[in-house]
Amino acid sequence: MQTISLGHSPDPDDAFMFYAMASHQIPMGDYEFQHILQDIQTLNERARRQDLDVTAVSIHAYAYLTQDYALMHCGASMGDNYGPMLVARELLSKEQMAGKKIAVPGLLTSASLSLQLYLGRKIEELDVVVVPFDEIFEALRRGQAEVGLLIHEGQLTYREEGFVLCEDLGCWWFKETGGLPLPLGGNVIRRSLGEKAMAEITEIVEQSIRFGLEHRRAGVEHALPLGRGLDHEMADRFIGMYVNELTLDYGERGRRAVREFCVGAMRRGFCLSRWMWPLFKFMMKQLILLGLVLFTVLPDLQGTEDEGLKSLMQLINQERVKAGKKELVMSPDLMGIAWEWSYRMSKEGRLKHRKNLLELCEKHDFRFMNENLHLNLSEFSAAKVVKSWMESPAHRRNMLEDKIALMGVGYAKAGDGTVFVVFNGAAKVDP
Repeated sequence: MQTISLGHSPDPDDAFMFYAMASHQIPMGDYEFQHILQDIQTLNERARRQDLDVTAVSIHAYAYLTQDYALMHCGASMGDNYGPMLVARELLSKEQMAGKKIAVPGLLTSASLSLQLYLGRKIEELDVVVVPFDEIFEALRRGQAEVGLLIHEGQLTYREEGFVLCEDLGCWWFKETGGLPLPLGGNVIRRSLGEKAMAEITEIVEQSIRFGLEHRRAGVEHALPLGRGLDHEMADRFIGMYVNELTLDYGERGRRAVREFCVGAMRRGFCLSRWMWPLFKFMMKQLILLGLVLFTVLPDLQGTEDEGLKSLMQLINQERVKAGKKELVMSPDLMGIAWEWSYRMSKEGRLKHRKNLLELCEKHDFRFMNENLHLNLSEFSAAKVVKSWMESPAHRRNMLEDKIALMGVGYAKAGDGTVFVVFNGAAKVDP
């Protein structure tokens, strides 16, 4: 029997989702699940440390987790024309709220990212204070903040608590996107468990959600103790908002919503990097359904890593200009191809060239595709990489090739600190 750590929020919707598993209502094969109940910000942070095998996370946080976790196709919490709410003592306009101190339930929550999209400002440009989601009303009463960003059951009880609704971010998003739901949370599973276990565990989670929907009253009764004062009717209403058909499977509409949410945030510099959104867009196109697990592949682009890639491309183009060649244009497809190979080499711990360049050319309508590899024993240095390639006749020839017009670069760090770097150049097939 394999023990699997399972993190989820101490909220009625999550409790409802995992009711069948917690009460052993469905077969769970060779797995025993250890249920860990913590708020979503804590779960986001634990996932970044790879503390949990399976966990609920914010879709915002998932953009930083894709190297180690896969997103399950089931377990989504989406606000379909409703979502996180901005409340205050009195009705405030958008412009007024932007100048107020705002209590948020966590910086990596999707509610926080929604707030940035709505106000058009980065979180560091706003006056925010992080408050546990179930203490936001009290923070407003104490004067710790003037506006509260509500998630969970506070969306149903704010009037009774003496506050007014200034904006429902789910309604705003629905109008902005022409009818898409607002993606708030999802379930992720650790890739290191292996494909077989990932598929089997994801199927168990789907069965648990389905069982709850088919045995609704019992599921609501199970979840009611976590309702923080909600009666049965209110708890049932709240659960219905966030556990529904979209929870069983994102579907094409849900997938579009995730793409719009994450790519839109990246374009504005609110999530990862404004400059990296084309690469994320490419990666989101690479969603692969393996058994019952929905994978997305994206490098863990934090700190200066994206600036390193940008610097690498700038230095390559500088060498081309010196040699009288045209500058290369960044291709999102080639960026994804380069990063995927660097990631694979980092996992295998060795440099090796691809044997399927012709196949990739056919798939992406490229021609004249070439490849340079480099291995750094410690920190990544774009200048050292380009210098090394320029000193090698074969690598120099690839970089300065007249026939190519596009490029992609990527790098990934292995567990021992070794950095694997890839350059791919190509031209598009003439229409």
